[in-house]
Amino acid sequence: MINYDLWIKEIMGKIMNCFGSRVHFVGIQGSYRRGEATEQSDIDLVFILDSLGMEDLAEYRAIVQSMPHAEKACGFVSGRAEL
Repeated sequence: MINYDLWIKEIMGKIMNCFGSRVHFVGIQGSYRRGEATEQSDIDLVFILDSLGMEDLAEYRAIVQSMPHAEKACGFVSGRAEL
C-alpha cells in the first residue's frame, strides 16, 4: 500500500516549490483521510491556489504525474477566486 505520510510530504514539497505563496490549501480527502484506504484506493487531493489558469493546471498535472502511484491521484483543483 502507498505510504501516505511519505507521499503527501513529497507532493507538498513539489507543490510548494512550484507555487509558493500562491497555495491556499492542499489536502487529502476520501479513504486516506478517513484511515480506510486499501490497495485499490485512489488518492483524493484537494488543491486550491489564489487563482487558477491553464498554465497552473499543466504544472500541477506534471507534479502529480512525477509522483509514485500517479495513476491513483485524483481530486479537486481550483483557484480561491473561482470558488
